Amino acid sequence: MTRTVKFKVCAMQSGFAVLFLLTFCAMLAMLSAAAFGIPAGIMLSIAGVAVKLFNAQFIVTSLTPELMIFGGLAAACGSAFLGLAAVKAGFVISRLFLRVKRRCDICRGWKPY
Repeated sequence: MTRTVKFKVCAMQSGFAVLFLLTFCAMLAMLSAAAFGIPAGIMLSIAGVAVKLFNAQFIVTSLTPELMIFGGLAAACGSAFLGLAAVKAGFVISRLFLRVKRRCDICRGWKPY
């Protein structure tokens, strides 16, 4: 294996490692937002229903009940979308890993599986 091949393989693997770490951080942030946003949005909607239907005066807020209901549902749906985007990013990065591995194996002269 020549120096240029070693350098090319090292550059591809290092680039993938950096991209993997960035994707991991983004996925962690999106999944954390989904884990906290979905229950918070649902609870806000339930509080809005309680204010609207049962005239719950103990829930002190400046929001209207309709805004609480639909805003909470929108927040839950947006958080669920973040969770789905994190899963999709995981699929993309795993597919990229297979491509980088195959290209590195070809550069080394190995037969790809």
